Amino acid sequence: MEEDKKDSHLRQLLIYWEGSQLEPSELEAILGQVYIALKEKGYDPIAQIMGYILNDDPQYITNYNHARGRIKYVDRHMLMRELLSCYFSSKMPWIEQELPPISSQQT
Repeated sequence: MEEDKKDSHLRQLLIYWEGSQLEPSELEAILGQVYIALKEKGYDPIAQIMGYILNDDPQYITNYNHARGRIKYVDRHMLMRELLSCYFSSKMPWIEQELPPISSQQT
């Protein structure tokens, strides 16, 4: 029974790998699963995911519930782009408006 679960997870990961890009819902699902696994093991999920993104080292992500295997199939650049996009759109919605040029004169 346990082997069937592992095989199912591996097949699911292969489906992600074979696709050229993950859909936003797939990325959200993987990140959510990784976050929960890190939290359940007592880690700070934000710090661990940041470590993974910045260092390209999967050791920052626990193996618990196949979290490390899942995160490996997420392109780090795509992940960083998505995270920044979400941050700017939620925290700074005004950024899309035309901003006045920055003055080069010093006061």
